[in-house]
Amino acid sequence: MEINWLQLKINKTQLILTLNNPIQILKSFANRAHKEVGEKLGSKTTISTLQSSLRRHESLIKTVSEKASQIVACKEGCSYCCSYCRVFVTPAEVFLLKQSLQQALSVEQLTRFISKLNEVVNYINSLNKHDFYNKNIDCIFLENNMCRVYDIRPLSCRNYHAQDVEGCFDTFNNPETDVDSAFVDDLFLAGHGFTNGVHKAYKMKGFDVTSYELHSALLEALTNTKSEKRWAKKKKAFLTAITEDSRIPTEVFKSVI
Repeated sequence: MEINWLQLKINKTQLILTLNNPIQILKSFANRAHKEVGEKLGSKTTISTLQSSLRRHESLIKTVSEKASQIVACKEGCSYCCSYCRVFVTPAEVFLLKQSLQQALSVEQLTRFISKLNEVVNYINSLNKHDFYNKNIDCIFLENNMCRVYDIRPLSCRNYHAQDVEGCFDTFNNPETDVDSAFVDDLFLAGHGFTNGVHKAYKMKGFDVTSYELHSALLEALTNTKSEKRWAKKKKAFLTAITEDSRIPTEVFKSVI
């Protein structure tokens, strides 16, 4: 059987991966990220470790995109997915966003932000499981089609790179219709593999890595100082935030079973 090889240079280390074995690609990036993050968690703070991981992810995606056989259609100012995608995050990502907001905003600005965030969360909480995934909801960080926290955006926001913007456009305009999204395969696999490795490293160190809905988790982090303290003690970070498991439609479970 003929094998196609993708050679990547990351931190001066050559990783040779078979393109026709996606599971192996996922495992390779996951294992590397797990090792690197695990080592840093032993010597650095949990938040600075995440910041380092985000930079590594950015470098990885740049390297893979240069070798990818498919062209990325995503451009600056294209923000369809920032409305129709539900973003789920781990506590580490939430607390990094919280830290950034508290440093960048005045007390008055932060108060207004929390008020707006509360409105978004109230709306999301009012949705049933079907509408939760089938309504366009602008991310609170979306401003003039640009991400206000782009440099520290969550990992889940970094792993989707479309080949064709028409699919994104159609999904945005018809959120309840199943539209085939053509992702760039190499980037999808590399990004998710890396993300899985980061999450595994935090989990192995005992930290809560539950997938929480971005807005509800951020609201709790900003209004309840105990959440970060619980997480630092390796307990469940958020008590009221929406979790991914709680919002998966019943029919999805049936199809899996």
